[in-house]
Amino acid sequence: INSSGGRIDKIYFATDLDDESINRKPQPGMALRAKADSPAIEFSKSMIAGNRLTDMQFGRNAGMHTIFILSTDPDTSLPNSLIDAAFDDLLSFAKAVKHLTKT
Repeated sequence: INSSGGRIDKIYFATDLDDESINRKPQPGMALRAKADSPAIEFSKSMIAGNRLTDMQFGRNAGMHTIFILSTDPDTSLPNSLIDAAFDDLLSFAKAVKHLTKT
């Protein structure tokens, strides 16, 4: 990531065991914690890439664009109202993002 000009500022995860916790996907708690730490984050300009529909629900609940990676669940029915775009694998998505950022 660093060699490509990116960086990871912080990693968020849910330590809560209660599935109803605001910090457990699909609830937006982790996104809200990130926004509290970095107020410049704009969810409407952000995206989540994930391989589960709960990741997509999390993104929707936070107001993000949702990118579904099909590698774990290739039989997911598309189109799906939770999914803005889908890619076969993470590498395909990364190449698409790299292409978009160069144009």
